[in-house]
Amino acid sequence: MRIAVISDTHDNLVIIKKFKKEILSVGIDYIVHLGDFTSPFAFKEVFSGFEGKGAAVLGNNDGEAFLMARFAEKMNIKLFNHPAILELDGLRFLLMHGFSDSWFTLDFARSLAVSGKYDIVLFGHTHSFYMEKIGDIVLLNPGEAGGWLTGKSTIALLDTSNKTVSRVEI
Repeated sequence: MRIAVISDTHDNLVIIKKFKKEILSVGIDYIVHLGDFTSPFAFKEVFSGFEGKGAAVLGNNDGEAFLMARFAEKMNIKLFNHPAILELDGLRFLLMHGFSDSWFTLDFARSLAVSGKYDIVLFGHTHSFYMEKIGDIVLLNPGEAGGWLTGKSTIALLDTSNKTVSRVEI
């Protein structure tokens, strides 16, 4: 299964449309968004065309969570307002946005990976791409898709068959 992992789009519709074009060209099966869409229209744009093939967690900048939840229900997208466990392609995923500062978020995510309870730990919030293999466990932050903070818009493509990750700059 090929999964597009995206985070921190922060309403950047231009980048979201480029992201969609990229993932359609490489044949993605599922989308995971790790929070900070910012508004419901960004949520809708991310998952449009992928109805029933996505999951997301809300981030600290996501407003109008009620409307996002309604869109998620209509689009058959799993939406969580807290860290969530997801089973995909026989693997146990932990999805979370993040907390407090970047270092705390990374330490927290790494602790979850080291616990051995998950095959793949995905997190956002820090706006920086990060990938580490801890034994056979993947710890991944796709960076910020929106590009507002770093000037770089990145996503990650994850292949569950061999747990490989590709960083893609949009």
